[in-house]
Amino acid sequence: MDDATPNASGERKQPNLVDTFVAQCGKCYKWRSIESQEDYEVIRSKALDKSFECKHNCEEPGDVDVEGDSTRVWLVDNQHGLPKTPHGLKRILVLRESCERVDVYYVTPQGKRLKSRKEVAGFIKDNKSFKGTRIEDFSFVTPKPMKKTMFK
Repeated sequence: MDDATPNASGERKQPNLVDTFVAQCGKCYKWRSIESQEDYEVIRSKALDKSFECKHNCEEPGDVDVEGDSTRVWLVDNQHGLPKTPHGLKRILVLRESCERVDVYYVTPQGKRLKSRKEVAGFIKDNKSFKGTRIEDFSFVTPKPMKKTMFK
């Protein structure tokens, strides 16, 4: 699947896919790198019951200086307790070119992007292997860009 989209001049521009995940420790408030999107989703899905705590000693420096890193736009997932992405699908976040908004998609095993709960419901209905999947297992809630890290 080609994620590039043509711009006004016809050139293919790659989308700004979110591919780095961090979580803030509930004890020391330092930002820690999370190895994979799957690990991040587990942390996020449990956040209502238990805040994330570093595997490191809290005395060690943080892995990431979110507020001081001007090379990226950092997004904050303020909605805790979001469901973990159903097995076989992938949840992707695409930062719009303006860096002010994020789009959420679920990608099916066939590579089709689902952009709404209505599309998800149709996909579940049409795919026997996903019959036990609940619509509540999908969230299109978007993280918000941290104003301090937005490019000028």
